[in-house]
Amino acid sequence: MASYHREIRKWVGILLDKIFLEHAYRPKISDLSLEQAHVLLKFPDGASLTEYTRFYKVKRSEALSLLDSLIRAGYVIKREDPEDLRRRKLFLSEKGERAQEILLRDLEEKMEFLLTGLSHNEEVGILKFISRINQLTVEKFQVRKNE
Repeated sequence: MASYHREIRKWVGILLDKIFLEHAYRPKISDLSLEQAHVLLKFPDGASLTEYTRFYKVKRSEALSLLDSLIRAGYVIKREDPEDLRRRKLFLSEKGERAQEILLRDLEEKMEFLLTGLSHNEEVGILKFISRINQLTVEKFQVRKNE
């Protein structure tokens, strides 16, 4: 049976280059980086600072830096927690909500463009590939985390 590993590596590499180097997915909102756009797409509205840093599973300093940039740009605001006035919660501002809507609509359009015209067999193959990658990365992450 023929192995397509070399060809798969080549095309996955090309895909990653298009996304990250050539900015194939460039947010329509010009003042947002790809990282900031990702945060706005999945923003846990009403989260505490601790919940926010846990949600993104990155170092606290990285999460805070990204959050600070979104606050300075007016996409995110801090409000007092009505249940505990010592705590502050994070919310999308009106600007952040509009940006999130634009980003979600844009991402949906791009996904629909990519998926239109795929055969059933192509869809199944892509699903199996993504599922396999996801499973392997979860297992490797858990192994490293437990070491």
